[in-house]
Amino acid sequence: MNRFKFKYNVYGTLFEVYAIDFCEKSVCVWIDKVSLKGMKLSGSQFDLKNLIQCTGLKDKNGKLIYEGDILKAYFENSDTGKTCFEYVPVGYDEEKLAFYTGKKFRALFAEGYFIPEEYEIAGNIYENQELLEV
Repeated sequence: MNRFKFKYNVYGTLFEVYAIDFCEKSVCVWIDKVSLKGMKLSGSQFDLKNLIQCTGLKDKNGKLIYEGDILKAYFENSDTGKTCFEYVPVGYDEEKLAFYTGKKFRALFAEGYFIPEEYEIAGNIYENQELLEV
């Protein structure tokens, strides 16, 4: 599991983190991994609220799921028998120390019950807020 991977929110754009220094209060992020360009954020640019943790789980396409991702959750409608979907955000509950999906606490991640085929990353709450308005 890749549980200790992070992204960092810089004014609504997410960057992959490659180093965190909690003592110096700084974070280094990739701007472009191909050309190995990075950026160091420190001082007033460093805020723990902008640090986004990976759940360690992957969606049906093999993409890692992060806190703040919006998942397209597939389910079968019991009335029609058709496959439907809804958009659900991934959050983190500090009291329960568990990742959850949706408005109701659904600790699929904490219980170890997760079926990747039922979930697909559609976006995230930082860049695709409109998905939650559907």
